Amino acid sequence: MSATRKHAKVGWALVAAGLLTGGLAACSSDDADDATVVGRASLIDDTGRSVGTATFTRNGDGPIVGRVALTLPTDSPEFHGLHLHANADRTGCQTGTGFTAVGGHWDTGGHAHGSHTGDLPSVTRRADGEGEAVFTVDKFKAADIVGKAVIVHAGPDNFANVPRGTEPNTYTDNGEAYDGAGGTAATGNAGARYACGVIAAAS
Repeated sequence: MSATRKHAKVGWALVAAGLLTGGLAACSSDDADDATVVGRASLIDDTGRSVGTATFTRNGDGPIVGRVALTLPTDSPEFHGLHLHANADRTGCQTGTGFTAVGGHWDTGGHAHGSHTGDLPSVTRRADGEGEAVFTVDKFKAADIVGKAVIVHAGPDNFANVPRGTEPNTYTDNGEAYDGAGGTAATGNAGARYACGVIAAAS
């Protein structure tokens, strides 16, 4: 195994540990069975085709539980970056534009990528193309996410912790400018925005 590949694998292990201790954790979908829905979004691709849903629930005063489920191309990567984007002017998910109008990752205070308020665990794609991410999060409140845009990216998020290179699991450009570390540090280099949905408050 090359040193670069070894370092990349160590980096991913550290990312996973950081997510589990920094306000995010994987959870069973059964945990949310009796919870109250506090927000939901319908996900579309850039042609306007419905591809999935995002649901956010809460049980009493506990943390928010998120579940994102969608259909992905079967030849796409196994992992897909998942973030809440600011959608500051409430333009929303405009088709045919790559969903650029929803702006960058939602953040409440100058954090680097991996620690943005809107940075979430990646969606995992199964062989049949069905993808899912289920997680708990305590770094924002239910009211904070209404109007934010759920974005599922076309590629994996490296959480700003993978070196640039040509081997598997290393940083590649994916259309982003490489400026030492800034490109991947800003966005996770997850590529195009495959699916988008604006979170609405539960009625």
